[in-house]
Amino acid sequence: MDFLKKIKRSVYSPKYYQELLDQPLSYSIKYFLTFAFIFGVLLVVGFSLFSFPKINKTLNDAVRKAANNYPQELAVTVKSGNVSTNVSEPFHIKTAVLVDENDVDLNDHENLVTIDTKSEASADSLMKYDTSLLITKNYIVYQKSNGQIVTQSLEKVSDVVIDKAFLIQFVDKYSPYLKLLLPLMAIGLFIFIIFFVAFQFCYLFLAALLIWLIAHIKKVEMSYGKSYQLGLHLMTLPLLIISPFSFINFPFAFTLLLIILAFINIRKKEELIVVQANLVQGAENQPGSAEGQV
Repeated sequence: MDFLKKIKRSVYSPKYYQELLDQPLSYSIKYFLTFAFIFGVLLVVGFSLFSFPKINKTLNDAVRKAANNYPQELAVTVKSGNVSTNVSEPFHIKTAVLVDENDVDLNDHENLVTIDTKSEASADSLMKYDTSLLITKNYIVYQKSNGQIVTQSLEKVSDVVIDKAFLIQFVDKYSPYLKLLLPLMAIGLFIFIIFFVAFQFCYLFLAALLIWLIAHIKKVEMSYGKSYQLGLHLMTLPLLIISPFSFINFPFAFTLLLIILAFINIRKKEELIVVQANLVQGAENQPGSAEGQV
């Protein structure tokens, strides 16, 4: 395909980059948008086929496990924003009962949920009980992944009695809707990719200055606009191997690779002519060539 050749030449082809100087900006914008669309579709399809089914199964299993392992004797009543229970407090639901042992984030605490309606809704109480979630008379207290302690009021929670039968019935009723998460996640991922691509257009306003500087160092005359245009092609390889979904997390890796590609692809026209002549001469001097035979 012609477009695959453009992708290959955008990764490495000094001759192609010299030709781009005579192309309008619209040519490169069309190339980048087409490349970004194909890149986005392949990512969404790949995640949909390989990751989303696993995520869906994990969610279903976790929800079902939580309902089935909910303490038989426990009933939590929420009325007018106040919590009460039918068990002795503090009441603990152990992390090991509901959470897989490989889930490091949640296994940081001995207890997954602690209910103590006489306890103060504070970080100290959360730490004292070594729990991921603390339920007091009027609040839910938990810690975010960034360490921030959140205290959430229950005043807007509808009146409800939560026991094992309620949870099992709830899961049976709503678990089929978990399947809708797959298309929603796919749509969300594609929207994220669109914003990511849009960000690259903004990012290139600064990166084009680096490309222009490299061209100036190599004594290749071009305007800032042409530097921006070449950048739309130079971003091809960085996007393929250093995307938000890759495992490469080296600081400024995207920009560093962009600079390297600019150095090896941007050359003076005279230099390309010399290189081409050397290649032709080398081919003619090969033993199997007509001139190399006696």
